[in-house]
Amino acid sequence: MLDFGIYLLYRAGTAIASALPVRVLFAIGNLMGLGAWLLLPKYRRLARRNLEIAFAKEKSPRELRRIARRHFQSLGANLICGVKMGSMPPEKLAQRAQKNDKETDEVRLRIAKARDIPCFISLEEQMACGIGVCLGCAIPARSRPFRYVCSNGPVFDAADVLDVAADAKIAAKAEAKAP
Repeated sequence: MLDFGIYLLYRAGTAIASALPVRVLFAIGNLMGLGAWLLLPKYRRLARRNLEIAFAKEKSPRELRRIARRHFQSLGANLICGVKMGSMPPEKLAQRAQKNDKETDEVRLRIAKARDIPCFISLEEQMACGIGVCLGCAIPARSRPFRYVCSNGPVFDAADVLDVAADAKIAAKAEAKAP
């Protein structure tokens, strides 16, 4: 009986989320994330400790608290908006999603390199096996001949996977000019 009650609550929440605009849900999610940050001190300390490890002495304790609080808020907002996204028709969802082409990613990589900022990219490929055996998701890389989106990714160092095509073109031109 408890399972059925939980199911009814979930369905009611989904129906409410489907009826509200995304901006309202985002604000509600932000408030829920803030509430989680306030009510869950153990996780708040864990997030702050992880940020201390990640940023070492680059950020002040005040900045670390702000980053952790905003992270909790973003998690709440993304969770609530994700419920709505699951019930949206594909046409409306496409209006809210952004997919970059390779040229845009390469421009961002060049900007990051110029500013000496690490740049990572999330890739999407058709996957058959999901463990790197079928080689259906293989992409060329600098660090080795191929990387596999399913087992090595989907997040990669952009410099490892984006510059490969340009390097191949340069090498082909050099070979064509060689006697």
